[in-house]
Amino acid sequence: MRRFSKKLRADVLRAAIMALSIPCRAQSADVLDIGRSVDAIFQDWNKPNEPGCVVGIQQEGSQPLVRGYGSADLEHDVAINPSTVFEAGSVSKQFTAASILMLAEDGKLALADDVRTYIPELGTRITIDELLSHTSGLRDWGRSRGARGLAAHESRLYAH
Repeated sequence: MRRFSKKLRADVLRAAIMALSIPCRAQSADVLDIGRSVDAIFQDWNKPNEPGCVVGIQQEGSQPLVRGYGSADLEHDVAINPSTVFEAGSVSKQFTAASILMLAEDGKLALADDVRTYIPELGTRITIDELLSHTSGLRDWGRSRGARGLAAHESRLYAH
């Protein structure tokens, strides 16, 4: 697996922050201007030999602007487009946990709540706290067929 330098990671983060700071307006002419600005920010990564990303911008009911840049798979020469599926994997766990803790802090849920209150398909009593601390005994979601309505994890082919 290819490791990316700290400089590349810092450049990508800087570009994402710059893209997020572009003022969004609802007029269609402005959307074109925003699109050009976003394209300019990501031009250095919009190459087949560079890892990339998808950027989406929308404000106040305007038509969303969605662009893909760079490569989804450096080994197989697969370009990223707005429909590319990204496997978030473990990257999203800390954001989900932080969001849940904020809801608990606001009194909108309790860490001792039974998860079946929110996901009735789970047959076993598991608390939110047990999920957050990985002590629920719930198997890897990709291998678990016990939760009705969830497909077993399959290998994914890259979207074109």
